[in-house]
Amino acid sequence: MAETETPPISSLSISDEATNLKSQEAEGGEDKKTEEKNDFFSKITNSDITGVSNDLTMGLAEVDMQDEHGMTALMHAAYRGNDKMCDILLDHGADVNGGSHNNGYTALHFAGLSGNAGLCQTLLQKGANPMVKNSVGRTPAQMAAFVGNHNCVATINSFVDRKDVEYFSEPQGLETTPKLDPMCVSSLHNLIMQVNFHPVRVSLTVRKNAILITHLESVIKVLEQMADREMKKGIETNEIAAFKMHCLAQTLKFLHLEVTVATEGKDPVESFIHKLMRCDKPGGIPEGLDRELRECVKSFPYIKTAVMQQLVANLAQLQIGEDPGAWGVIKSVVNGHKGFQDNDPCATCGEESNTKKCARCHYDGYCDQECQLAHWFVHKKYCKQKAAEHAKQDNMDPVAAAILVVATVAIAWVVAVVFSKKTAQPVEENEPDSAATNGDVSKGKKQSGVGKKTVSKPGKSKGSQQQPAKEKFSHQWLISTLKGHTGLIRGMDLSPNNKFMLTCAADRTVYLWFTKDFTDRDHKSIRVNIPFDCAKFVRWSPDSKAFIIAREEEKMLEVYKLGRKPDNSIGNISPSLQWPQNSEKAQDYIGLGVACNGKYVMSCVADGSVELRDKGTILKKFLSTLPKTVGARVSPCGRYIALFGQQDVIIFLVKFNASSGQVEDVEVKWKVKVKSGSDITSIDFNTDSSKIVILCQSGSWHLYDTTGSRVNEETKGQVEDVSPKDAINGTVALSGDARVVLIGAQNNLYFFSAFSGQLLDSIDDVHKESVTCVAFSADSKFALCAGDNVIHVFHNMPWYTETIKNIKTSLQDASVQKSMRSRLLSELSSFEDELKQIDVET
Repeated sequence: MAETETPPISSLSISDEATNLKSQEAEGGEDKKTEEKNDFFSKITNSDITGVSNDLTMGLAEVDMQDEHGMTALMHAAYRGNDKMCDILLDHGADVNGGSHNNGYTALHFAGLSGNAGLCQTLLQKGANPMVKNSVGRTPAQMAAFVGNHNCVATINSFVDRKDVEYFSEPQGLETTPKLDPMCVSSLHNLIMQVNFHPVRVSLTVRKNAILITHLESVIKVLEQMADREMKKGIETNEIAAFKMHCLAQTLKFLHLEVTVATEGKDPVESFIHKLMRCDKPGGIPEGLDRELRECVKSFPYIKTAVMQQLVANLAQLQIGEDPGAWGVIKSVVNGHKGFQDNDPCATCGEESNTKKCARCHYDGYCDQECQLAHWFVHKKYCKQKAAEHAKQDNMDPVAAAILVVATVAIAWVVAVVFSKKTAQPVEENEPDSAATNGDVSKGKKQSGVGKKTVSKPGKSKGSQQQPAKEKFSHQWLISTLKGHTGLIRGMDLSPNNKFMLTCAADRTVYLWFTKDFTDRDHKSIRVNIPFDCAKFVRWSPDSKAFIIAREEEKMLEVYKLGRKPDNSIGNISPSLQWPQNSEKAQDYIGLGVACNGKYVMSCVADGSVELRDKGTILKKFLSTLPKTVGARVSPCGRYIALFGQQDVIIFLVKFNASSGQVEDVEVKWKVKVKSGSDITSIDFNTDSSKIVILCQSGSWHLYDTTGSRVNEETKGQVEDVSPKDAINGTVALSGDARVVLIGAQNNLYFFSAFSGQLLDSIDDVHKESVTCVAFSADSKFALCAGDNVIHVFHNMPWYTETIKNIKTSLQDASVQKSMRSRLLSELSSFEDELKQIDVET
């Protein structure tokens, strides 16, 4: 019999199996590493300091590992302003300049955006580079200025490493003696690090450090050399730091002249301050101070620098002694433009923390008693006059008061006699006051949460019918109702600094409201007239110092600037720029937005064409691919532009030039197909643009996550009492932390949970007609809605309950660390205390 041949075993198949096994093991290892990395970053997000410290100590995580966006653990902690977490990471050797963020941000960029000045100081002391620019060409200080964190701007611009000062306390090269006495190092370093370099504040600081007065000449030379070194650092040249060093040196030069001519027994610092602060006008700009600071600017040797050109351009428009003075210009250039100050500066040294007022007149404010004593020689000239004015405001003349009482009684008697003979007519209480003209402040009355019925006067004549009393809207959550407009409100926008709100209406006006007055009895407002036209959209500029409107009739954009009155209050609001449409046939605007970095203004018209402008120059123009475009929106981060229409949302990514920071290109990032079967009527982003909510005409809403490579739907809900077949023209808003979705549909408000999609609560018949605008305050504690000619402000009670619910759910998790549990309990107690103060049913 023939032997049957057996096929030989292939060595290649064995090799393939081994390779597959190794590949599977490698994939398993990679999955485990990814899981560990995600867990580590999750602990940073949740401020789990103990967990992060344990992972680093046990070697379970690398301190400088990066996520998919190139962000290190230190960047994540700095973005949240968590200085304790940053300290842990830095103690374990985190690279303060490490990471490869997609947009070129560093940990110092994120610290500046967080508003934590102390954290900025820590990172700088650890070697953070303050001159690194991101993809839009902005340094950490510039990014902090964009979001209004001026304390961080001042901290970054004022930072100087102590080693840079110590360098001059040691002999260099052929020197036999150092340029600076080692005893002066600490005092000089503290002087340089001082944020406020007002000449008076510098003089007072020097007086407290007698060692500096003894070595004034050497200190001046060191400051001048440090200014030169800052300008000779190549790509890391710091013009702001160089100019500040120069100002300090010039101030000390003027002080040194006073020291050399001072007679025995006379304080040269006091004499110098008197020369600076001498002023005959109450609250005016001292001419001596103005002249000294202008000399500082003139003597700055680097005349071609941007900071020098900006200073000269601004100072050239001002006379000596004219507000805001040389100090106001220099401060804004060095520490960043600040739209409005929270506090009036100290009358002596310019410090903004003026906690003390003159006990007699309450006119001038000071940061301490030393400043008050230094300014007394000026203040005493008008103190009695201002005290009399203050007393006159508090106490009315008894004779005038008696005359006023008699006149009031007489008028009341005449009115009672006359009207008792006439038929009673219903009179509506609390009508809005007549509006003021451009820039004038008007006050409205607060609408309490309890409705006020109309009343009728007595004396009803025979046969007449009593009109039914009109009931005003009331609700237990209602804080106030803002009145002023006489036409339908069409647009609403809160300022980036959270101090103001704009509304535009069909009555050809724009109203500016002060958010701090929302909970007060009186509501101040400023009316801006739009001649022969009305605004369809209104949007704030990033610095909250201007706004832009879309004119409906003339179909063009117009920019308005906020001015100041002689008493330094906001007023004199006037148009400064007009941008007509660049087309043969102008179309209606359907969208308007401004990027948070101020790099472009987006406008969209009815045919779906979008224009991006920079001070009127068209940077980019593109056309929507939707069959019908309903609206357009710019994300809060400024990187996305969303167009929406028939069942689709297209999100475009705006690309910026890495060197110039200007808009370079626009490309489609995502296309969102909503499965509702109806057109989209409104969209909104949360604060960090990581979530987008979409509202459809059918009453359904959908929440999407935009942080990944794809847009994924997370939650959806349906407005009650609205059939999917019915069409509503609603509007939607998403709270800043993406916890609550607010929908204005018809004349009702609906509050939904962004986590579960369930309806939390609703408010019916908020307006007589449809709700036109809804919004949340920056902290999400207030909900606002506009309709008819009024704006209602509510306590956002669903947000409180949802937040407390989330905290309690987190506390039930047994894996929560002790430190995290303590923080959650503190937050829970804080929110519950706020609810008790609000004292309404939830």
